[in-house]
Amino acid sequence: MDEDFAGIYEKYYTESEILDLVTFYKSSTGKKVIEKAPEIQGEIVTIVMQKFMPEIRKNVTEMAMKVKDELEKRNAALKKEKN
Repeated sequence: MDEDFAGIYEKYYTESEILDLVTFYKSSTGKKVIEKAPEIQGEIVTIVMQKFMPEIRKNVTEMAMKVKDELEKRNAALKKEKN
């Protein structure tokens, strides 16, 4: 799996940049970045969810209503064809 990750990093960074990253992550600040990343990401996800979930729910509800209406129309047309 480490080889898979290495390939991703090689895609975006030069060897020199990767060595710089290794040096950074060995520093006290780099270690703190690694330590705090899950907390920071969690807070970001919470904010994004709070900000965008109402719009997502609205869009999903609208799409569900359109699908429901279309299915009802098709069902009514099928019933009409049978009669």
